[in-house]
This record gives sequence, structure tokens and C-alpha cells, in this order.
Amino acid sequence: MNTDINVNKPAPFVTGKRLEIFNLSTEIKKTIQALEAGKPVLIADFYSNGVLLLKELHQYLKSKMPHKTFQEQREYRAAYHKLSNLILLEIINYKIDVKKAPGIGWLEKLYTGNTNFLLTFPQVQGLNSSWQWYQNGISVPTLRNKIHPYYGVYFPTRFDHLTVFDNWLKRYEGPKKSAIEVGVGSGALSFQLVGHGFQKVFGTDINPNAIIGLTEFMGDTKLSRKIELDHASLFGKWDKETELIVFNPPWLPISSDNDRTDAAIYYPEELFPDFLLLQKNDWL
Repeated sequence: MNTDINVNKPAPFVTGKRLEIFNLSTEIKKTIQALEAGKPVLIADFYSNGVLLLKELHQYLKSKMPHKTFQEQREYRAAYHKLSNLILLEIINYKIDVKKAPGIGWLEKLYTGNTNFLLTFPQVQGLNSSWQWYQNGISVPTLRNKIHPYYGVYFPTRFDHLTVFDNWLKRYEGPKKSAIEVGVGSGALSFQLVGHGFQKVFGTDINPNAIIGLTEFMGDTKLSRKIELDHASLFGKWDKETELIVFNPPWLPISSDNDRTDAAIYYPEELFPDFLLLQKNDWL
């Protein structure tokens, strides 16, 4: 595995503007007017003040913007995204500098050496949700142990495809010397392959967080000797014959209209032709 890869994380908010302050004594209407004028707003005193401001922002935009048609909903979401990402929290010594804020371990794991910075409230909400998944783990019906998805890594929320794959593996009678998983993500399919007797699994992913997270999760266990990782697209550095190629691909075509560019969900038009061409040239 390439040890020089850098983790993906929310970029700290940088502003040269004076920050407006929001707490319970601040008039909400004036704060929303400040947001519409492009002025960043810092949440003070309590974490719940940020939750309140986001709620009021939703209500304000709903009263101001029609949101019945698909286009109107897109415009509403875009407006909310723009304004909500001007609502800030200060991080000091890896903790959110307001009362009753959640403890988020990602702040220290992802921002080592950066002890004082700003993040947007939606970014903090995302980090908090991800930390809960990571800490508590996710039970997968086809696996003995929970998976612990790293920040920014796709993980299954439905398990039908894993059950189908598990049933197929139970009936598989071919050789089990090696397999390749393209887009290893949180590792569920690779763990299934090892559980069904494959001696070696080579996993690739273009998301550095998937490689970093799985490397950390496996540590120096037997899994780390069974599963080898490469931060790369498609087949990465592996060009030798293998018994099985596994790929749970993105399912939506990317376009300029996409609200997000998540490579686990949206695929560029060249992905499948490149995938099939590499198989034909190298293995078939």
C-alpha cells in the first residue's frame, strides 16, 4: 500500500471577513439577512443554537421559495446549501468550542497538528454522524464481525446484494487462490471472500480514506495478511491472473447537474469501458 496517501477531510473554513455572532439573544431575522449578504456567522454559547438557526433557515427558505417541482427543489437545496455553509463552529484543541457539543473523535484523528480552526455547521454534523457509525460499527448479516466505516467511505445500508453474493460464494466450486475487489470501500465483499476461503484478496479504491480506514481496521491481524490494498483506480498495480473479480460499481451516471460528486455513487462515462477493456487485455 502507498503510505504517502493523504486523507480526505472537510477543509477548514477560511475567511477574511469579520464574523457575525449568533446566540439566543441575537435576532434570527438579522442573522439570516447577514447570511444572504454572504457574511459568515459563528455559533456561540450552545451547540443547540446552531441547530435552531438551521431550522429557522429551512423555514425561511420554504416561505420564500416555491419547492414543488423538481427544478424548484433543486434551487431550494442549492440556496440552503449555500447559506448553511456560512454557519460556523470554532474548533479549539480538537473540541467544538460551544457548550453541550458532541465529542467527535475525527477532529483529532483527521486534523492532527491543527488545533484551532473553523468548520461549517453542516460539516460538523457530517463528522458527528460518521463518528457514530465508526465507533458503534455496523452489523452486516453475512459477516461475523461489525464493520467500522472510516470517514468519507461508502458502506452498505442495504444488504440484499451481500446476501446474494454470499449464497453464490457458498455454491462456488472454483479455485480460491486469489481474487480482486475493485472499489473495496468499507471492505464488506473482501471480508466475505476471505470468510469463504479465498487465500488472498487484492483490493483497490480511488478513495484514500477507504485504504487508510481498512489498513487501520485490520491492523496486524490475519485479515491484514489475507487482504492487500492499493490506492488506485480499477485494478491498480495488479496485472496477474486471478480466479475472481468482484466489483460493486457506482450506479448513477455523473453529470454537470449532480449535486454531489461521490465516486461510490456516480460514475464517469469511461468507467465501464475501461473496466471491460482492462479485463479483456489482462485476464481474458
